[in-house]
Amino acid sequence: MSACDLRSETDQGGRFFVIQVVEDFLGYFRIDRTVRLLGLLVGVLLLVLVVLTMVAFVLKRGPDTTSSIDREIAALQRQLQRNPTSSDVRLDLGWKLYQKGDYTAALAQYQEVLKSNSEHAGARFGTALALEKLGKTDDAILELNKLIEKDNAYDQAYYELARLYWERGSLEEALANAERLVTLQPVSSSAHYIRGRVLLAKGDVDSALKDFQAAVAYDPQFAQGYLGLGLADLARGQKDDGISNLRKASALDPDLEEATRAVREASGQP
Repeated sequence: MSACDLRSETDQGGRFFVIQVVEDFLGYFRIDRTVRLLGLLVGVLLLVLVVLTMVAFVLKRGPDTTSSIDREIAALQRQLQRNPTSSDVRLDLGWKLYQKGDYTAALAQYQEVLKSNSEHAGARFGTALALEKLGKTDDAILELNKLIEKDNAYDQAYYELARLYWERGSLEEALANAERLVTLQPVSSSAHYIRGRVLLAKGDVDSALKDFQAAVAYDPQFAQGYLGLGLADLARGQKDDGISNLRKASALDPDLEEATRAVREASGQP
């Protein structure tokens, strides 16, 4: 064999070797890509299966109609099971039940606290609030008076007493409690408002007007203050100013029905 033939054979062998290597590499690449595609497909199928399982669970369970306050009540009830002597948990549970409108259940929680501590101011106050909602105004007033006998600086009790006495027409008792409240909270919008309402009911329009002006001065966003101003304006014969203030009260608090009603009446609307 000549050197030329040997070189030609060597070149062909080299080409065959290169071709074989390339073919092996491409084959491996095709296999690796196929495996990856199969893996991706399996992953997608598993994800779809998980989603379908979750959807089926939700449909079987139905929508969660439990309100936020119900969840809070349930959580507090669980805490109370773990620590049945906790007054703080009972007070929180009583307040959440009160907010929900379950006044009987709220009252039961407050009274449980009072059984272990008859001088607990918060439980006494909560008892009074629940009793009023249950239509037992006399009992509520009794509880509030018991409270201020033990704690004569409990300002919320004076507000509630002034309001309850005013609503039942006992204006002297209402004014006495309102005066005490303003003494305790001289820059409180609520304190000036409730005293203004009592004074307005007594016919002292000018003094009532000053209280309502103070209420909105201390809190320009205090809707009841503008309600009081509007009512005082109407009592003084200033219809336009009265309606303007009443509308401002309604704008600040759309749920303030007294302001809306007063606007209709002042405007001659049905």
